[in-house]
Amino acid sequence: MSFRFLPVRYLWVVLVAVGDLVVDVVVRLDEPPEGHRAGVGPGSVVVNLGSDTPAVVTHRQGGSAANVCVAAAEQGLGARFVGQVGDDPIGRWLVESLTAAGVETAVRIRGRTGSVVVLCHADGERSMITDRGVAAELADPDPTWVEGARALHLPLYSLAADPLLSTAVSLAATARRGGALVSLDLSSTALLAALGPASVAHLVAVLAPDVVLANRAEAAWAEAAGIAVPTAVWVEKRGAEAALVVVPGRPAETVPAVALGPVADSTGAGDAFAAGWLVAALAGADPVAATAAGHQAAADRLVALGAGI
Repeated sequence: MSFRFLPVRYLWVVLVAVGDLVVDVVVRLDEPPEGHRAGVGPGSVVVNLGSDTPAVVTHRQGGSAANVCVAAAEQGLGARFVGQVGDDPIGRWLVESLTAAGVETAVRIRGRTGSVVVLCHADGERSMITDRGVAAELADPDPTWVEGARALHLPLYSLAADPLLSTAVSLAATARRGGALVSLDLSSTALLAALGPASVAHLVAVLAPDVVLANRAEAAWAEAAGIAVPTAVWVEKRGAEAALVVVPGRPAETVPAVALGPVADSTGAGDAFAAGWLVAALAGADPVAATAAGHQAAADRLVALGAGI
């Protein structure tokens, strides 16, 4: 298999995210017709087993870490994505898409690019069928990958298994020694459950993140499992409801979300929130103001997705 490193393309970087760069195959299924909705709950995905199911299918760049970089670059922040893709046309197209979006890339290329099938529910929620390909195989980290970083962002997907796990932990330590803050997104209740409380607690203790981002379900899981970082800011996203912000030494505060109409696809909204939060925090905003900025970035992402589907 071929192997090469794509050199940096820009002169300044503020945010580095380590993790997945994959192709999203987005499937928006039609609402079931009248007379065929018995037993179908709100927002359910309906597939006709053994037959055809009409849908709108699109392909786009995906991967949580890559999404954060793109959203940060859209807000004018210097961003670098660190990861691995396959030595195939899709992998090269994905790297080119990041470059076109203004993201610097430190990407190793070999093997097979991963794909995620995103099933979009009628209420905008999504279910994902994942094949990460070589995304989790990034090894032998180079300290220059985090050179200049003021923030390092890690989705939990980047900590699911070695060798990417060890690479991400090593790069986080290097970035912290350089003065960068470390942010962790808990990302997935299914992944949290698969890792288990003991493993997640160990990872969180090792990383000692400065900020932890989670949705309501992920935050509930962490609380039930006794996962805590007393020195970290915790931000619990609650969809259309106000987010909960817990800052060490201060009473918890809520931050209203941005009002939106119906959403066709929520894919990437959490990543946009993370980018918005980090962009604001790095500009000097306190956690509450950064959370408001995260809400706005997520809303902008949802509006853009709705217009493009």
